[in-house]
Amino acid sequence: MNSREYNAPAVESRGVAEPLATGAAPKSYSTRPREGTKAARVLEALEAGQSLTAAQGYSRFGSMRLAAIVHQLRRRGCLVITEEKHARDRYGYAVRYAEYSMPTERTQRLAGGASVACKGKQ
Repeated sequence: MNSREYNAPAVESRGVAEPLATGAAPKSYSTRPREGTKAARVLEALEAGQSLTAAQGYSRFGSMRLAAIVHQLRRRGCLVITEEKHARDRYGYAVRYAEYSMPTERTQRLAGGASVACKGKQ
């Protein structure tokens, strides 16, 4: 390989390697998460008006990476709000954590009536 040549990295899709176009954004998801998955259960809780933190995600859904699930939901078209909270831990140190929620009807009206539901809602 010449030092001036550049081969785009390959991406495997169903066992077939396809070149990834340079600078191309990854495809976004078009449907809701499959039923029974952690992502689907988190989405149901958020749509029910509940707010979630990472500790609640672990205790309620067994997910040690709630932020990753929220990222997946956002890529699927869901509007998830992240609010940074401040508290003190049991040793007295200042800590920050994220609290995730979905917009309420009030925030939807304030946004000019923009749709806040997930794109792939069935």
